[in-house]
Amino acid sequence: MKIPHITPLFDPELGGIETFTSRLVAGLAACGHRMCVVASHGALSLPDESSHGAVPVHRLPLFAALEQRDPRGLLEAKRRMTAIKRAFAPDVVHLHVGGPIAVLHLWTEAESPAPLVVTVYDLPPAGMESPTILEVLVRAKRVAAISDARLRDLQRMRPVGAPRVTRMYPRLPAAAPLADEDVVKAEHPVLFVAGRLVPEKGFDVAVRAFARLHERRGGARLVIAGDGPMQARPAVAGPPARSAWARAPHVLPAEARPRRSARADPQPLSRGHPATSRYVEARSLPVVGLGSLGGDPRRSVRAQ
Repeated sequence: MKIPHITPLFDPELGGIETFTSRLVAGLAACGHRMCVVASHGALSLPDESSHGAVPVHRLPLFAALEQRDPRGLLEAKRRMTAIKRAFAPDVVHLHVGGPIAVLHLWTEAESPAPLVVTVYDLPPAGMESPTILEVLVRAKRVAAISDARLRDLQRMRPVGAPRVTRMYPRLPAAAPLADEDVVKAEHPVLFVAGRLVPEKGFDVAVRAFARLHERRGGARLVIAGDGPMQARPAVAGPPARSAWARAPHVLPAEARPRRSARADPQPLSRGHPATSRYVEARSLPVVGLGSLGGDPRRSVRAQ
């Protein structure tokens, strides 16, 4: 079966959608299906045409054209999407909803009248429903949400004629339990959390959980790195959590925050986050993360 995966960004760009789709595409290809990936260019300097194993990857100038309000860039992205669909002649189209890439599919749908399968990761907030997303839901044959929250959002906004929504959690291989004695028995353990500082990422849960940990391990510290509306101080509930936030964690200074664009910077630990890498390496901190991000084994736990 020929299945194009249309997704906002793709590996080696960093993110949850990128990680999940890269593994999904590789898994389906291993089952004998013919895959291709269509994504936008992002922060990294990557070629228009590349491959993920044996799977072709096509990157279009969509995000830059939208940011720069460049109609020629939009037309170029549409032209290339049209050519890709004509050449690939899909049996099923899998659209990963998490950004404006859905617009390109609708613009070029006539070139691929194959059944549409949609996986929804991100949605606009309540009251700001996107007409594009609503149109995609109506045209889809199957719709999957990646969490209970997304399932509730889709059930609330599902237009008449849209298929029933199912929940399918993104699956990743189970990681081996962390059992490094130096970390577990450290007198002053440091928990480093990095991500986009927005409420839906659950940083408030991490802070409340750390407050409980801090009661037993008074020397522990929580370091939170990232950028976003919660940068100054995440909203946390209850005096213990607020106290823990005040005495233990802090947000990295501007010069040490992860940056989306670092094309000319060395990237010793994690692709796309060289500033965080320098911060970690300078302090000889053990790092726990996705093995696919790479890393300096001298600064890692069990090569992760």
